[in-house]
Amino acid sequence: MLCIDEVHEGSRHILFATDPLLDATVHWDVVQSCDQAAIDGFLDEIKALGFAPKVVITDGSPLYTDALTERWADLEHQLCIFHVLAEINKDVLKAARAIRNDLPKPKKYRRGRPCKRGRPRKTDDRRAFVTKHRFLIVKRSDRFTAQNETDWQRMVEIDPRFETLKQFVDDVHRLFEKGITKRAAQYRRTRLINNRDYAPLPQLGRARRRLVPKKFEKMIVFLNYTNLDRTNNHVERGNRTFRMLQKTRYRRRRRRTIRLALQLHLLRRWRKHPRQQAPAKSATRLRKRPQPAPYNKRRAA
Repeated sequence: MLCIDEVHEGSRHILFATDPLLDATVHWDVVQSCDQAAIDGFLDEIKALGFAPKVVITDGSPLYTDALTERWADLEHQLCIFHVLAEINKDVLKAARAIRNDLPKPKKYRRGRPCKRGRPRKTDDRRAFVTKHRFLIVKRSDRFTAQNETDWQRMVEIDPRFETLKQFVDDVHRLFEKGITKRAAQYRRTRLINNRDYAPLPQLGRARRRLVPKKFEKMIVFLNYTNLDRTNNHVERGNRTFRMLQKTRYRRRRRRTIRLALQLHLLRRWRKHPRQQAPAKSATRLRKRPQPAPYNKRRAA
């Protein structure tokens, strides 16, 4: 299994490939531009090193769509769920912004004697309340605090359409729930797409189009395995570590100095790795999730 991501370092780009099971960086490179030619060359170098991954996790960049299958025919491409949910949340918040703009504007009060300090003027600005608490729409319900519950009830009183947006977000999270089968996830997706409650909100059309069947299959690859990550956070954690080092080293801006700094940084990390300290063990492999028997065979039994 590999996680692949890129870091933008000024006018240059750093490509990283890590193995979450081994907890190590497999390969990296510094390129001038992150285009299709650079991605193809980076993947060719990984293949030349002898790696034949079963699953590769990337973000939603189209540069990896065909490049991965051209080099490994039996590869399964997993899209990062964090990036998928981030794009859907943007669409939902745009729908919330449209609902907010439909609310009546607050009344304009006459200018008069200013209020004393500590005594704000009483206004019923529902637009300001929605703007301040719209994050509750995309926040998971099981993580609500007591204050969040109170504020959410106020949001629903202002406009019931916010409840529909919240239900849509909860249904999207249920698509990627751990422990379910791919068939259950596909069934939930079909119900979400055909749900008539979301039809009156045209702003949700773009969010639902992100769950097309061909792309959705790449989002639920992790359901076939027991120890496969849903996100590419493993490689991004390494990216953030190097970026924090760059903030305090202003002379590492040329390609040569960046490469030397990366070599030294990764060498130090590898010396502290548990596999370097302890005797070598067998490589950790992906564990397939046992698939349930077909419905007709279970019925015959």
